[in-house]
Amino acid sequence: MNQVDATDFPTRSTALANEIRSQKPDLVGLQEVALWRTAPDPDLGPQLSGIPVATDVEYDFLQLLLDKLNANGQLYKAVVVKPEFDFEAPVNDDGNGSGFAGADRNARLTMRDVILARKGVKTSKPKSGTYNNLLQVSVSGFPIDVTRG
Repeated sequence: MNQVDATDFPTRSTALANEIRSQKPDLVGLQEVALWRTAPDPDLGPQLSGIPVATDVEYDFLQLLLDKLNANGQLYKAVVVKPEFDFEAPVNDDGNGSGFAGADRNARLTMRDVILARKGVKTSKPKSGTYNNLLQVSVSGFPIDVTRG
């Protein structure tokens, strides 16, 4: 999570919102819109069973961007929010943790594909899709399927 903090998306979202507002596109397609959640106690067991435990929102990149875009009234709304990749693991924030692998807590990343529509633009049954072929990566020897759309 230290690296996520260092990327400073809350500040970067201002520049992104300014660019969108200045160009005024009818629709904006966004990929890999991160939702970072944490849980206070590191535990690998639930993830291996497919049960997420990290539910405390640390960063919701979509909400941060919408807040900046709509600071002076609603200009854009999300018409599609499609969760894709979702992965949770123990993290070690301070280097001194005593839990699993020295972890201090769990962190969960959900990547979403999003379509934003400008105020006044009508959409009808907007959709998104997921590719049939999955990217598979190995994290500490565990195969992880990465869905993408």
